[in-house]
Amino acid sequence: MSYWFEKNGMRRFRRVDMPVGLSIVPRQPLRSSELQTYGIDYFPPSMEKRIQQAQKHLHYWINHIQEQKEVLIPVFANFERYGRYFGSWVASVSLQARSPRSDVATWLEFHAHAKGVQSLEELAEQAPKTFRYFDLLNVKLQSYFRHFGQCLDKSTASHFDLSEKRPRDFEVDALAKKLAASVSKEPKVPLVQALYYLLVYMSYYFRAYDEMIQDLTPVSTPSRWTKREVNLSAGGLSLLVDKRYPANTRFDIGLFFPETQHLIDFEAALVRSTTMSRIYRESNAFNFNFPDGYYQKMVIYEIERYEIRSSMDVMGLNP
Repeated sequence: MSYWFEKNGMRRFRRVDMPVGLSIVPRQPLRSSELQTYGIDYFPPSMEKRIQQAQKHLHYWINHIQEQKEVLIPVFANFERYGRYFGSWVASVSLQARSPRSDVATWLEFHAHAKGVQSLEELAEQAPKTFRYFDLLNVKLQSYFRHFGQCLDKSTASHFDLSEKRPRDFEVDALAKKLAASVSKEPKVPLVQALYYLLVYMSYYFRAYDEMIQDLTPVSTPSRWTKREVNLSAGGLSLLVDKRYPANTRFDIGLFFPETQHLIDFEAALVRSTTMSRIYRESNAFNFNFPDGYYQKMVIYEIERYEIRSSMDVMGLNP
């Protein structure tokens, strides 16, 4: 039997893994003279490990490229550098509420990177097919930089501007899926492998940005909250995600149960963040602080209801 240990083990509650609509928002945003964010870490140890592994594979296969090496290696290096630069500002904004707009030179540097990698002309002439992959990745990189810059340009110390639509649906993503299907086949082509791991490497920085923007985007309709698998009890919950919530922070948590349309919202405290090395995720655990016993009874009801329905599914008794 699984239990949730809460308040120094004084009480124990049965817990269950179940899907819920979930909203987690820090009660006190992180503010500076430039921005307001939430202090969430989008590059915790598990994500850094993923990035390092992708980078290791990338460098291995770049070193095995034989043809047009002199042209290709600088292009790979530039994309790697631009991705790292983009990610560094995601981290600065999310963890420090620090903006590249803080001084003119840094803002100009940011806009220079927003133009994308500029050294592709020679590749277009010598290897047009390979150029296409890099060019499509450049389109995505430019789009993300442009959106980030527009958000920062309109944001203030009391408001993070999200009036611009988040970039999505890029042609390079479809090509990435095709590459993913071919990288395990023999013989392994170094250029194909290197392109694939570059796309994986860049995807982690784009993913972190998407997660940050999603967290900063208020969603007032519970039915539209992100549905997540959580480990839920009447005393708290834990969830596995690619980020770490800020320590020593109170949160407003909302649970939405689609089948019953029940909405339960209350205050909670983060009690633990742990890196799950084997699966490259972060486990964030919260203790609930219910205003009265009604909320806890509602959570218990939903847990018991889910367990009954799951048991009936196993026995084939559900209609």
